[in-house]
Amino acid sequence: MIETILTLEQTELLQQLEVVSRRYQKRDQRFERIQDHYRREKAGFNGEKQLDYYLKLTPLSQACQLAALRLRAGDHYFQIDRLVLTRSACYVIEVKHLSGQVYFNKARQFIQLSNGNQRSYPDPLNQVQLQSNQLAMLMSDLGYFQLPIHPMVVLSHDQVLLNDNEHEDLILIQQLPERLTVLDQRYQVITTFNQIRKLANRLKQLHVKKQEDVLAKYDIPFSEIQVGVHCRHCKKGHVIRLHGNWQCPVCKNKDDDAHLDALLDYRKLISRYITNKQARYFLKVDSPYTIRRLFLKAQLPFRGKGKHTQYDLNTLI
Repeated sequence: MIETILTLEQTELLQQLEVVSRRYQKRDQRFERIQDHYRREKAGFNGEKQLDYYLKLTPLSQACQLAALRLRAGDHYFQIDRLVLTRSACYVIEVKHLSGQVYFNKARQFIQLSNGNQRSYPDPLNQVQLQSNQLAMLMSDLGYFQLPIHPMVVLSHDQVLLNDNEHEDLILIQQLPERLTVLDQRYQVITTFNQIRKLANRLKQLHVKKQEDVLAKYDIPFSEIQVGVHCRHCKKGHVIRLHGNWQCPVCKNKDDDAHLDALLDYRKLISRYITNKQARYFLKVDSPYTIRRLFLKAQLPFRGKGKHTQYDLNTLI
């Protein structure tokens, strides 16, 4: 059983794109780009999630794994989709969630042919090798230079056709358990599991989440973000505050805590902190006393005094 040290989570980018795709008011080309970006990020995340299942099928003992590990290398960062550490080696796994036919052309471009459309990508084997090189330098600095590092590329889509039999480390996700088993038998045990776990936890400490600002990325003014509390039941209506409760005019559902999802949207997209005035605008509530009661009920930590009081939304995550 592989011990998980760093679990897979939705990236800040994916969370923000999901919020913007629901709350961006215009239906223009910018909206289409946001939707496309969101679909690609979501597909990539789902592809990486599949690794969890297949790694559970891998009969590796005394091993650790870290998901979406982002590390600093000099003045830049590099990210590893999945790092598996054993007493014999480190396996750097790059995940590609592509459908249709995939193959290399003579220029070493990675080609995807799907629904009659052809698209080229940089060589993923070269990409994962660069990640491995950067990891090797970092591990050398940490005193773990003796562990060999083995890169591989995994295709996670269930409708992909791999037209390549030359690269044994470009594989379908179903082949991952067998490939890791073969490799682990090839490498010699050179350290202890305690040392591997120590290394994994050290890398987790060095992990840096990427900060995102989708509104700035797409040059979207906050005024173009739809405010209000959405119905969590029918997903169609904007609920209104009535008689101390949230009620949906479409499905008539009542909900005590519908505002919490809206506050989470604000946290993901705008800021960790929110004032009473900002909450009134975003939740479309007129009364500052109502907002104060909602904050007290949610037991949100706060800082400051009076109208400058800021409430911490991180506890909602």
